[in-house]
Amino acid sequence: MKAADSDQTYLATLKALLNGDSKVDTNFSIEKDLLLYTNRWYIPKDEGLRRTIMEAEHESKIAGHFGTYKTIGRVRANFYWPKMDENITEYVHSCDVCQRNKVIQHKKYGRLEPLEVCMRPWTAISMDFIVGLPKSDRYTKIWVIVDRFSKMAHFIPLQCNDPMIGRYNYYHLSPNGISSGSQRWYGLIYLVYIWPGTLGGRVTFRM
Repeated sequence: MKAADSDQTYLATLKALLNGDSKVDTNFSIEKDLLLYTNRWYIPKDEGLRRTIMEAEHESKIAGHFGTYKTIGRVRANFYWPKMDENITEYVHSCDVCQRNKVIQHKKYGRLEPLEVCMRPWTAISMDFIVGLPKSDRYTKIWVIVDRFSKMAHFIPLQCNDPMIGRYNYYHLSPNGISSGSQRWYGLIYLVYIWPGTLGGRVTFRM
């Protein structure tokens, strides 16, 4: 097999199996002098050969230009090579026929809504949490609050399972808006409570 002759990893694994090396991954085996991985043909590092397989499992009349997951399933049934899923995904996404003829299944993307320009300090803020820090005087998290106009920041230390962030009664929380990532909440007067665990907890606001 010409493709295997240029793949040193393939040849080394094949040779080790033939010599009965116990260090070789038990998922490998040999059939008809070819390498198998979990009873599937192991494809050497040959871009042309791998592309031929992907074309056969995606573009043939039987395949019918299936989507990414079905194409991966068809290739996985008989073949294996490292980073196979990534290669197949890239191949399907670059398929000209699929790009021209397939209908988009998801809803249209929403419009980008940039944050409004601030005219004075502390009319709008952003906030985030830094978590997973080494414990320092019982604190393992930092609540970061940043004024979007002046870029002034406040860093509030939080304990491992702080039961009530709202107790800080932070006077800088703005009535005009809080932004966190891509979300904004308007008309907020006071941040009341965040359940223990901070991240993944539910946020409750008093309007």
